[in-house]
Amino acid sequence: MKEKHAQRNAVPQEEKAPPILAGRHAIIEAIKAGRGINRILLADGVRGSG
Repeated sequence: MKEKHAQRNAVPQEEKAPPILAGRHAIIEAIKAGRGINRILLADGVRGSG
């Protein structure tokens, strides 16, 4: 009975919030590690070394 209750309340994979990376260093490291990235957002006018 508990299994049916758990299945009924389970959140489907596509409805879960996707993991979000913030910061250029975190994104660069994720790319180097071969992690799949769906989208990268950039702010206009941001400057810095890198």
